[in-house]
Amino acid sequence: SSADYEFYTAIVDQNNHVVETGPVPGDSAEWFRGRIATGLGEFRRVGLPEPEVFEFPHYGGSAVDYKEVSSHFAARYDQGSYFAGYCPRGACGSTSTVSYQNKYGQYFPYPVRDVYGAVVIPENLDHIAPEPFNQHPARLPADLLADGAKSKVVRDNVASFFFHPFLPLEHLSTVVLGLRAQGYEFTTASEVARG
Repeated sequence: SSADYEFYTAIVDQNNHVVETGPVPGDSAEWFRGRIATGLGEFRRVGLPEPEVFEFPHYGGSAVDYKEVSSHFAARYDQGSYFAGYCPRGACGSTSTVSYQNKYGQYFPYPVRDVYGAVVIPENLDHIAPEPFNQHPARLPADLLADGAKSKVVRDNVASFFFHPFLPLEHLSTVVLGLRAQGYEFTTASEVARG
């Protein structure tokens, strides 16, 4: 949901800034697999097909969780959370040397296979936020369209964004029509992941 994290912890500090504080208590590969099994069970229970693509709520997960995603899903949709110490001396995969105080995000202009071994479908235009919230400025449809136009300098780029369904649909329509006018075509995340 857009309401909170599920695989990572965060607080809102005295300045109303969201501060990510680290993995959830009990975080482990087994814990992650259990959460995924429960979620997939809910899809089956209500007769929905199992998803091929995974998105961490607020793109927040530990290195352990990020590493596990590719064992369960064809791709991940996000901006990525990368931690210092995951690739000591270039050998990626060490979750025991990770520093959760040194977290970095990365916006890719096209699908990649990242250090966790997952295909990443980039969410690189961000999202619409008509009003500022926490430490984040307002982002209007024009901001997403400006970023989409800048992204056109990369051949075969992907321009992707997140839309909160509680916002007015006019915002979504403006972005969709604007991106189409820039020459973008809309397709499914699964098609992007397959290349």
